[in-house]
Amino acid sequence: MLPVSFSTSLRLGNGGLCQAQGGIHPGRVLDAWVLLFVREQALDMEMDGEAYRVEPDQVLLLPAGIRHRGTAPYPDGLQFYWLHFWVDESEAAAIWDVPLYSTVARPHILLAVMRRLLDDQQSGRLDASPTLGTVQLLHILAELDAGHHDPSGLPSSALHLARQAAELIRARHAYDCSTASIARELGVHGDHLGRVFKQVYGCGLIEQLNRHRIDRAASLFIETTDAIDAIASAVGVTDHSYFRRLFRRYRGMTPSAFRRLHGQVHINM
Repeated sequence: MLPVSFSTSLRLGNGGLCQAQGGIHPGRVLDAWVLLFVREQALDMEMDGEAYRVEPDQVLLLPAGIRHRGTAPYPDGLQFYWLHFWVDESEAAAIWDVPLYSTVARPHILLAVMRRLLDDQQSGRLDASPTLGTVQLLHILAELDAGHHDPSGLPSSALHLARQAAELIRARHAYDCSTASIARELGVHGDHLGRVFKQVYGCGLIEQLNRHRIDRAASLFIETTDAIDAIASAVGVTDHSYFRRLFRRYRGMTPSAFRRLHGQVHINM
């Protein structure tokens, strides 16, 4: 037997996947920290008097003891993951290099860890081994700390243009979609759009398109029994061999292995 130990005051509470159907995030003060990871649409929040718009692939951390509330009704199709956790104040100086608000550099990694954590919660494995939940929480915080991209200091014009492009990617990922076609629709030069998009999201527009296609495919693998080639076509990748290579690049495994790995998660309606 290999004896292993570590010491941390981090303690995981519960978590879930919220698929909102109306309503607004309640105003409250909690004794736990809250992590919000948006996947679809946007979540409008206020924390300690400062407004945040949390868009897909962005994370907002709400500190314990600070009042937060929603500032707009949940839009149709809003989907976000949430976690509650605690940390001793004496450890906060080391932990809170993690940004409170950021665009995730590798959302596919964060999504995979989050889904595994919620699957372990649902199955009771976290109750049997609390250390497992702590390790997964540390993985999530390390992922945020290691590769975050903070868009908050950029001009509002750049944020607006990039967000328009991101909306078009989400709306048209299943069709022929390119930097040039999106730039034409927005009335700007493709090179300018590419530079602005990278400033805001930390990656190129085509990289974001590929990420979104694979994220959508991953959701379909989890939520449906559709064949791999059918899902590839549904997300806009007609070359099915290329789709398998792309999926392996972003998920680190084949589509079949991914489907076997990920189970059910708790959903808040």
